[in-house]
Amino acid sequence: MTRRDRIWRSFGGCCFVTGCALGVVPGWSEHGSIGVLGFALAMTGLVLLVQGKRIPATWKIVRSRHYALPEAIVARRRAMRSMRKR
Repeated sequence: MTRRDRIWRSFGGCCFVTGCALGVVPGWSEHGSIGVLGFALAMTGLVLLVQGKRIPATWKIVRSRHYALPEAIVARRRAMRSMRKR
């Protein structure tokens, strides 16, 4: 496990613990919006704990301009195959 992976996983652990604490602390969990925020924070932390550095890499791919490139390549190959079969 690389240093960057450990950093992301520890950030996920902090998010998970904070989200669980928001739901457990008396007085805070009575408000619906804080409970939902705690649940969302806990789920985000759990995903970061499991996936580690893959999540930021996925965000980077999604934001890039080449996001649809694999789909375009497959569509082009399918079109070329259908032209050859005729």
